[in-house]
Amino acid sequence: MLSPYPDDETLCCAGTIQRARAAAWLGVPPERTWMLGYPDGGLLRLLTTLHRAGAGG
Repeated sequence: MLSPYPDDETLCCAGTIQRARAAAWLGVPPERTWMLGYPDGGLLRLLTTLHRAGAGG
C-alpha cells in the first residue's frame, strides 16, 4: 500500500477494517453500513458553506 502521508493508510484502512469488524460483532449486516464520504480536509468548507446558506435563508 502506498500513501502520500505516513498515517493515511492507518487512519483510512484501519477505520474501514474496524468498522466492518465492529458491525459484524454487533450483528449488523454489511449492507446496512455506509461511509459518509466527507472530503479529506473538507469539513470546514462544508460547515461554513452550510452556515452561510442557513444564515441567508
